[in-house]
Formats: sequence, C-alpha cells, structure tokens
Amino acid sequence: MLTASDYRPPRLLRNPHLQSVLGSSSLRRRRGLRALAASGAITTEHILDGGNGARLQGWHSHRSPGNRRGAPCCSCTAGKAVPNRATCG
Repeated sequence: MLTASDYRPPRLLRNPHLQSVLGSSSLRRRRGLRALAASGAITTEHILDGGNGARLQGWHSHRSPGNRRGAPCCSCTAGKAVPNRATCG
C-alpha cells in the first residue's frame, strides 16, 4: 500500500509554494471545468441554511443515467460562505 511518504514529485514541483500556486491556478480550474463538461455531468447548486445567518453553498455534479459509460458518477462539493440574503443568483 502506498503512503504519502512514497510520493516523490519531480524536483521542480517539490516546492510547497509552487504547488500552492499551481493548485489554485485558473488554467487548472479551466481544464477541470472542461473535463467536467466533456463528461456530460449535470451540476446543481445547493444552499443549506445553518441558522443564525449561516449558509453553506455547494455544487453536486453527476452524470445522467444514460451517460454512465462504466465510470463512477462525478461528485464535487465545495463550501463557500454566502451572505445572508433571501435569494442567490
């Protein structure tokens, strides 16, 4: 079984600052969105009310029943603070 200590990135990618910059780059985000769109996934936004003005915004992506091609469903959630307001748009 592999552990985290077994992972050895290429020498240029060992810098933690560079890993942080690359991990949050817009190029990586666009590539991920393109891959998600190409998979035929359907994404829906969900807003959960936690009471006392606290809300959690997340997205769930899944493939339609006719577009499964043997791969597991894609699911992605991300938490984000949302101002307390009656509607989101």
